[in-house]
Amino acid sequence: SAKQQGGGICNSSDASLWNVTLSINSATTGGALFTVSGYTTSLTNTIVAYSPTGGNCKGNISTSMYSISSDLTCALTGTVKGMSSNGLDPLLTGLGNYGGPTLVHMPKLGSPAIDGVVGSDAPATDQRSKPRPQGSGFDIGAVERQPDDSSLAPRVYLPLALKNF
Repeated sequence: SAKQQGGGICNSSDASLWNVTLSINSATTGGALFTVSGYTTSLTNTIVAYSPTGGNCKGNISTSMYSISSDLTCALTGTVKGMSSNGLDPLLTGLGNYGGPTLVHMPKLGSPAIDGVVGSDAPATDQRSKPRPQGSGFDIGAVERQPDDSSLAPRVYLPLALKNF
């Protein structure tokens, strides 16, 4: 989160985001992505979702291809599986350990992000170093859902304190 703008990314140059997931970021404006005036951001195979404050985007998104925004602030062009890219819920899990070196938001079964990329314009592995594609195409975002991935939140282990009475 940020106090003013760009809770996920504050872009003060021309930038391209490719196979990125920005989820649950907040700021006064541009909760997930803020692009400074005079610059542009290009999104390819990117998910921008669930910003609790500031909307998902603020500023110039110059191009977008196979990208999803859960609200209407990004003004994305194109469609995903025949649906508008704007206001489309990507159906992501909470941040968790689904294998790999970093925590990720996993697309749930039924997510429009699964197999949402038409063609082969995606890297060979995802953020977890898992192979792409699985199924009939590449998934939108940082994670490629594998056949054995769960839609359930990963287990959280909390310390247990016992008190004798």
